[in-house]
Amino acid sequence: MDGDIRMFDLAGQDDAERDRKWRVVMTNTNAERTAKANIRALGFETYLPMAVTERPRTARRPAATVVRPFLRGYLFVRFDTRRDDWGELFTTIGIKGILRAGGVPLSVPDEVIASIRQQEEAGLIKLSDPPIWSPGARVRAWPWSDPRRISMLCSRNCLTGIGPSSSLRS
Repeated sequence: MDGDIRMFDLAGQDDAERDRKWRVVMTNTNAERTAKANIRALGFETYLPMAVTERPRTARRPAATVVRPFLRGYLFVRFDTRRDDWGELFTTIGIKGILRAGGVPLSVPDEVIASIRQQEEAGLIKLSDPPIWSPGARVRAWPWSDPRRISMLCSRNCLTGIGPSSSLRS
């Protein structure tokens, strides 16, 4: 068999890889790590960005360094809606649902994931100290738990504000 040249169709692999997009999965409260482990056990690629911040000392607890998910209640899963059996995600322990529009999971551009990863140092995103509000101050609620993480949820079934000039789309 020396001298035989075998040709492989790599175009199919390239198409499959290109069609695999990042999606946003909603998790149960404080179940991001459990959901990630269970989703990975199903064979899906996951990304759970983690953030580190300093918790200030209070009268009842000492100051501490806290490591939590960057987007509490959410993680990213990469799959192709046509080729992968993503329906099994709905029965996974720790999963509340998938962000969808018209039944189709919304996709997150690779650039958004890359911009989040660029903020990491040693696998963690360093958050600045949270703002201090005075008693009685008006506080605006944000869709994804913290204005430092996601700035707004827009209409027309897209999410914006994750990274510089970025959006989620189906």
